[in-house]
Amino acid sequence: MTYEIFDPGVDRPLHKVSREDAIRHFKHFVQSIEVRIRSLGELVVQSDQSLQLNFDPSELEMLDTWFQGTIEGRLSEDGECIPTALTFSVCNDLGMYLGEMLRRCSPRILEWKLVTENRRDMYYQRPVIRGFSKATDPLYGVDFDHSLCMYAHAVVAGAEKEEGVLKRMFEFARRYV
Repeated sequence: MTYEIFDPGVDRPLHKVSREDAIRHFKHFVQSIEVRIRSLGELVVQSDQSLQLNFDPSELEMLDTWFQGTIEGRLSEDGECIPTALTFSVCNDLGMYLGEMLRRCSPRILEWKLVTENRRDMYYQRPVIRGFSKATDPLYGVDFDHSLCMYAHAVVAGAEKEEGVLKRMFEFARRYV
């Protein structure tokens, strides 16, 4: 099977689309989770037969090593180095995977939600995991995809890669479950 780049169904950042388009994207995102995680798993196995996606936090170190090797950049039309479509897609799929792994820690309270409360929120109109019982803000949410994309942007712009990014992100979020 060939890995297909995730098509978000929108042509610009989610904070700039209409509410209807954001809702449509959110539904598409949630409905795609199982397929995207399976596709990610197949991509991972193609490059590392020993690595299987089993929703086990102990695999995050090896998955992180794999992820670091997938981050690639390209020049944009204005000459800026940005992540490739493949890198963005892997970030999206890893975000889904980490989100689902986190939800399995507490499936009755954690769920995917669309952020709609505040236009100035950095996650406005994005899918996030919400329902953290130990967070002081009831609207606290985790967007692994956004964080991974920001990390990929920094790496292709010249920042040093950091070992253990996936594990740190997951463990930080899990503290609030």
